[in-house]
Amino acid sequence: MKTYILILILGGAIPPPGDNWGAPNMAEAATDPWNHEGRDYWPIQFQYCNGKRQSPININNQDVKIETDVTDLEFLRYTEDWAGTIENNGHVLQFDPTTLPSGSDDVPRVNKGMLEEGTDDFAYDFAQLHFHWGSHSGQGSEHRIDDVEYPLEMHIVHTRSDFDVATDGLDDVVDPTTSCVLNGAYCGLSVVGILFHIGSENNTVMDPFVEAALEIGAKATYAEQNAKKVSTSIVLQDFIDQVDMDNNGPAYYYYKGSLTTPTCNEVVNWIVMENTISISEYQIDAFRTLKYVDGAPMVDNYRHPQPVNNRVVKRVLRDLKQDATA
Repeated sequence: MKTYILILILGGAIPPPGDNWGAPNMAEAATDPWNHEGRDYWPIQFQYCNGKRQSPININNQDVKIETDVTDLEFLRYTEDWAGTIENNGHVLQFDPTTLPSGSDDVPRVNKGMLEEGTDDFAYDFAQLHFHWGSHSGQGSEHRIDDVEYPLEMHIVHTRSDFDVATDGLDDVVDPTTSCVLNGAYCGLSVVGILFHIGSENNTVMDPFVEAALEIGAKATYAEQNAKKVSTSIVLQDFIDQVDMDNNGPAYYYYKGSLTTPTCNEVVNWIVMENTISISEYQIDAFRTLKYVDGAPMVDNYRHPQPVNNRVVKRVLRDLKQDATA
């Protein structure tokens, strides 16, 4: 059951009835059906979705705070090949690793960078990744940069390393009343967001997801698609390498926000990469073969940008690293 909760709430689906989300009426509200078509009504259905630190946002480069004196993000164990399964969970295409976070230094981890505050360095362990996309390539991403929409966005979801998700599940991780430390600055989740642009050639890094989407999408009904779990393995560093074009640490935006699907808990440290990755029209069309629960094509499964309010969005730039000369 705990694995089921992890798969669904982080990937954009409702948790099982009766789970305690640590807020009045949240367990009851979370049993209500929802879909992306009704996204404008989420603030009425779910109290957290009406919060002041909601995600996604439009990142306006005229308003960001530039940060250069920041340590590089570290992506530990990202270079290893990680086994798992890819599925259509009714809202997104999602990869679930075989090994869930337990705080045991045995899964991919992100730390340093803006996840570091003074002497405190908060580490976050890989829990799953999923995608959001549009019905056409003029839309689909959740985050925008200077009002520009992208056709696809990937979310690499991590839970703070002091949580044993494999044993205890996600209740405490997504509960803002228990998961946030340092005056609410560092909560239970950190999500690395990567935006995609359309390229003329297939991007081989996306092959495991494209092949899985086509295999799942070949099933005629949602029930058949949902039952199909495609076993595969991925190397997360492949994606980081493609946004780190100068090989001197990827530039990124950082802000504090929420889950982008109900119940919209405000527990996420967002790291949105500045550079984008290419994907071909053929490849993104594979995602559009998937179906929602009601049998409709799974497209436009994204939330519109939310007000930034008084939040500070930081743009972390890297200084060019030069090889030492004799």
